[in-house]
Amino acid sequence: MKNLFTLALGYCLFGSLLLMYSCGSDGHQDDIVGSWTISAIGSTGCDDPDDNFAWDLESNNGCFIEDGVELCLTGVMTINEGGAFTFVLTVSALGFTEIETTSGTITLNDDDTVSFCPDGNCETGTCTVDNNILTITTMSDDGCTNSLTAKRS
Repeated sequence: MKNLFTLALGYCLFGSLLLMYSCGSDGHQDDIVGSWTISAIGSTGCDDPDDNFAWDLESNNGCFIEDGVELCLTGVMTINEGGAFTFVLTVSALGFTEIETTSGTITLNDDDTVSFCPDGNCETGTCTVDNNILTITTMSDDGCTNSLTAKRS
């Protein structure tokens, strides 16, 4: 069961990385400033079908059953002017609660991609902000199409 908790935490960290890709609806860095709460995350089309998942964090207070175990997730990212961010992810399962905090920078590029640099490791993604809802789609080397939705808090 401890391995399942570790797997859940790993998926959540993956989710936190996706959440930190951000963008503006009209290409302005100011559009991403503020607080964002994760509402859904998933991966589809993965080379290994076991890596596919879809989690709706708005239903049941962010709790759902994964491999027979109830997991509860919440995540909030705060982006400051200048692109510095802090992301706090809380995972509860099997009577344990883990809180992970990640910091870094986010920059909206001229080509409407976003550079995300947690702990100095930069990656690029694309996204939209529409009616205070952030939608992110990225591709990973394992063939997964990763998606994330967050609402402005």
